Amino acid sequence: MSKKLLQNLGAEREANEVASRFMDSTDVVGDMSRAFGHDFSQVNIHTDESAAQRVEGTGADAFAQGNDIFFGRGVFQKDDPASRGLLAHELTHTMQQSGGEGVHESAPQGEMQGGLIDWFRKKFGKKKQPMNISAPLSVQADTSPEAVAYQKAMRGATMDASSIPNRLEQAQPGQLGGADAFQNLQDVFAANDTIAASNRSLALTGKKSDALVNLKFRTSETQEAKANKAYQGDLLSGFFSNVPQYFHNLENGGMDLRYAMNGTQKEMIAGSPGAFNYGGKIDQIQDDLFTMLAPYLTSDQGIEYFQNMTNLIQGADVFGGDQSAALDYMMKTVLTTAGSSFTRIGAQKDTYEHGAEAAKAAQEAMRTLLFLPSLSAQSTDYKQALTPQMRALVEKYEALIQEIQQKMAQRA
Repeated sequence: MSKKLLQNLGAEREANEVASRFMDSTDVVGDMSRAFGHDFSQVNIHTDESAAQRVEGTGADAFAQGNDIFFGRGVFQKDDPASRGLLAHELTHTMQQSGGEGVHESAPQGEMQGGLIDWFRKKFGKKKQPMNISAPLSVQADTSPEAVAYQKAMRGATMDASSIPNRLEQAQPGQLGGADAFQNLQDVFAANDTIAASNRSLALTGKKSDALVNLKFRTSETQEAKANKAYQGDLLSGFFSNVPQYFHNLENGGMDLRYAMNGTQKEMIAGSPGAFNYGGKIDQIQDDLFTMLAPYLTSDQGIEYFQNMTNLIQGADVFGGDQSAALDYMMKTVLTTAGSSFTRIGAQKDTYEHGAEAAKAAQEAMRTLLFLPSLSAQSTDYKQALTPQMRALVEKYEALIQEIQQKMAQRA
């Protein structure tokens, strides 16, 4: 689940100002209590594994929520001035949420307000003397380069894709290879007796996986795969441009892609190849990529492709004459093709601020999209146990399949 922190520039500025005063304190809680006349006895500071898990996915190193402060894994070290600065930062957030008289800024009770420890490490590294802890807090915004850099870093680390308007790229489905390309594919199937080879494999081993392998679409060097690629033509070419531009849009919108995989979990299903990712910021990225891909598959060219391909292969015994089973196989084939779009980011990684991280996020998101047919095939109970974000994505996939089937029926 994505965990969003409150974005309040004034509150962050004030928390940093307080923190800079107490980085040399050996008793941050006590000194702040005396300086501000505020009782922190009800504030709970959590540094255990449970706290670390709560911090994961926020993009911050710690956050305050009401009277609780949670630190990420290994972040808080009592002898580290940067850790003490971050503690003071979060204690300030608890004052802001409780209406403490020592602060000017306020925040809604129960909101999550975070902080980044690297900023305090850099600040302490300059070996400036701490400010007078009894001096009144400034009411003017700090526009120093380091303060501006902190706000940018905090926003980039904690935001997810949903915060960026106009991030999605417009689908531009290309043309199929045409009648000659499809005829060539049919000729390859006939010459290689591909359907019969698949049927023999199923009869010999009884394994559907072997029968599907012998259709030879998933191995790029086979004649069948090459002929299929030629027939698919430029259908997905636009998507291969959409994906790298989408990640440019995220960076241009201020998202720090180094944190794109924070809080992400990976899960497998016994007996199903592959895996899927969920949690943290990857949920929205996966949803966005699916949203951009769907129009390619439901376009006139996409429907023509699926209809011709399912007609070509549904005679294989492994499908039992079921067009929906043949469509499921072709969908996996198309998703495999679309999944390689992340390589376009790697090829131009120098055009990103964090190209390697962008490519990794794209790869893992496309891995999940490739796994959607397997998730859709699971029991209702299994799907109900998925996170709300993953369940919604599976439902979108199932709605896409229904739309494709309806359009194929209308076209028949």
